Amino acid sequence: MKNYFILFYLLVTSSCTYSQQETHWTKKDIGLYIENGERQGFQYFDSAGNEFGYRYVTATIYNDTIIPVRIEIDLTKQYFQPCSTDSVKMNVFLLPRALTPERIQKDASMSEALKHFLDTANKATNLFGKFLQPLETCVITFGVLTSINHKDPVQFGLISKGHEYEYFYYVHDNEIKQIAAKQNPFALSLGIEFTAVKNLENADCFLVIPCGQISFPKQ
Repeated sequence: MKNYFILFYLLVTSSCTYSQQETHWTKKDIGLYIENGERQGFQYFDSAGNEFGYRYVTATIYNDTIIPVRIEIDLTKQYFQPCSTDSVKMNVFLLPRALTPERIQKDASMSEALKHFLDTANKATNLFGKFLQPLETCVITFGVLTSINHKDPVQFGLISKGHEYEYFYYVHDNEIKQIAAKQNPFALSLGIEFTAVKNLENADCFLVIPCGQISFPKQ
């Protein structure tokens, strides 16, 4: 399942790679598009043998405008597992460019580098800022590391205020939209829905993390 929504700059006036003139899945107007991929991941054991759920998703940003657009991401705060009574922290981070899923798949030796990164994910530098030039595409990979004893991030992606997108979250789609709608029009958030492992009917936790903004250069 993919989450598609459109940010029209005319209406609402690390870990990033670029390519020229990428084509969005549907081009109806000139604008800035954000497209979330499917949630992926695997179970991960740290150096002490503790088990975690490692989940990640890629958000592709298409600048199909005639002006540069600045994308800023900040995931430096601490986050707590929702619906938890023991205040368990979880790691939410940007995956370094060298460890993007495509590179890991093509180079088996990169798996050790990924393991080292996950071992120290709580110390990662999670600030990102870049001007996305006209007709450029940026792919950002977000990762979430949670204890196996707590709810699993079953779906997550990059969202923003007032921009319609296809049905995306399994249970809390409306609630997450309502929270995003109260934010600044140019604010970016990471919406995460949690569920108990192998129990989709119990997806009773969600979290919306303010994580960045979009801005346009002064003309």
